Amino acid sequence: MSPEKLRGWVYLSLTVLFEVVATLCLRASDGFTVLVPSVAAIAAYAATVVVLSRALQTITMGLAYVVWTAAGTAGVVVLSILLFGDRMTALAWTGIVLVIIGVATVNAFPAERRTRKAVHRGSDQEHAERP
Repeated sequence: MSPEKLRGWVYLSLTVLFEVVATLCLRASDGFTVLVPSVAAIAAYAATVVVLSRALQTITMGLAYVVWTAAGTAGVVVLSILLFGDRMTALAWTGIVLVIIGVATVNAFPAERRTRKAVHRGSDQEHAERP
């Protein structure tokens, strides 16, 4: 894997981490009535967007979104059970396993990312070919 691709996956991993932290802080904020977790939630959500934008420079949007949401969901579920005593039904666990299988499938057959130059070049050719 090229250093550029690896950097994209590191950014995507950080995106998941920030999103999980933000969501857990949101729960701990008790509807934004507790200051520290409220501020932490807002800061972590902002960091999520910034880091995701960096990941999207090397990873396709569809793949990044699938991985981000699936890993974030799994992380929030597991940590909310451990930290807040949430409970999951067998059907909910089945859904999480299906999401993980879906992410694995998408990762096994990823789409190629088009660069901006390729996108612009394609539109230039289309305009040149029109009568």
